[in-house]
Amino acid sequence: MAVPVFGQSYRTSFKQTMRRTDATFFQTPEARRIGDQLLLFQRVTGGWPKNIDMARALSDEEKEQILGDRQKRNDSTTDNDATTLQMDFLARLYQATHDKRYRDAFRRAVDYLLSGQYENGGWPQFWPEMRDYQIHITYNDNAMVHTLRMLRDMAARQEPYQGDLTEAKQRRRMTAAFDNGIECILATQIKTNGRLTVWCQQHDRETLLPAAARAYELPSYCSMESAGIIELLMELPAPDDRVKRAIIWHDGRGDKSRKLVIKDSYFDALSPTPLGRYHHDSQFFLLNCKLSKNILDQNIRYAYTDKVLDPCPWGLRVYYYNCLREGGHSGWLKNNLQESEEHPEFHGVTADWTFQGLWHPEARIKELWNVLAY
Repeated sequence: MAVPVFGQSYRTSFKQTMRRTDATFFQTPEARRIGDQLLLFQRVTGGWPKNIDMARALSDEEKEQILGDRQKRNDSTTDNDATTLQMDFLARLYQATHDKRYRDAFRRAVDYLLSGQYENGGWPQFWPEMRDYQIHITYNDNAMVHTLRMLRDMAARQEPYQGDLTEAKQRRRMTAAFDNGIECILATQIKTNGRLTVWCQQHDRETLLPAAARAYELPSYCSMESAGIIELLMELPAPDDRVKRAIIWHDGRGDKSRKLVIKDSYFDALSPTPLGRYHHDSQFFLLNCKLSKNILDQNIRYAYTDKVLDPCPWGLRVYYYNCLREGGHSGWLKNNLQESEEHPEFHGVTADWTFQGLWHPEARIKELWNVLAY
C-alpha cells in the first residue's frame, strides 16, 4: 500500500499542525503520537521527504512501508517546507517532554542541513542524491531563506532551540554556514546593465547565474523569493555596504523610468495601516486592486518630511486604475493613469512596458503554451 501524497487541504492541515506553538499541546499524547511518526518518516540522511501528511494516523502496514523507505537518499529536501517543519515540531516536543529520541532526531536533521551546503554558501533543492535542476542553488519557495533563518536562530539558542537541543560544535558550524549563505545571496544577485536587481528562483551552482528548472520555471526576475531574501538581509544586525546595496535594488534614484507595478491584488491588515510609503524616489502603479477598510484612507507617501534621505526631485508619482477601498476614499484612489508622463492605457501596463522591453514574459508564455497545456 502506497503512503498517500496529500492535496491542498491536507497540506494546509499538516503544516498548521507542524507550526503549532502552544506548549500545552506538546504535552499531550496526540503530540507524541505525531512526533513518533515523524521519527518513522525521517530518512537515513537526517532529512524528510515532502508532500506527505505525516500527522494522520497510520496503519501497521503503512508503518512497515515507511520503515522500508528509511534508507532512501534521493527524496530528502527542504522544498515545500520539508525538513524544517518537522524540525520545529520535534524541537517543541523535546522541550515539553525531554524525550531524547526527539532531540537525537533533531540533531541528525541539523547535520543534514549543514551537509547540504555548497562551498559557495548555497543549498540545492534535494540532497545527498539529486538530479536535473535539483542541483541548482534553490531560493524557490524561500527554501534557502528558511534554512538560514533556522540556522541563525539555532546558533543563538532562541526558543524553541534552547537548552541542550543542539551541540556546541553544531552551533559553531551553524554560524559559519549562515555567514557563508549570506555571501552566496550577495554573489547571486542579478546584475542588469551594471545595476543590481533581484534574484531568480534558482541559480547555477557553478556560474551562479539564473537557471531554469521545470519547463515553466525559466531564468527570470522573481519577486516573491527576492522579497523573502530582502527581509532576511534587513534582519542582519550590522549589515555592511554590500548588504545595503543589495537591499535597495528597488531604489529609483538616477532613473526616472523605474517603477513598481501591482495588479489584481488585495490589501489587508490586522489593524489600521497605511497603504505604503517609500524612502527613495520611484513611481507606483496599482491596477484592479482592492483595499480592506483596515487600509487607511490616505495615499502612498514619502516616508519622511525633511527629504534628507532623498530629495525626490520628480515628486509624488502614484497612479491607480479601477482600485476600490472598503468604506470609500477621499479622492486619492481615483483613476489617474493619464497623469503619468507615459500616459499608459490600463491594458498596456504589462511586464514588457514595465521593464521597457527588456523582459517580455507574455511572449515567452505564448511560445511555451503547448508545454504548459501539457
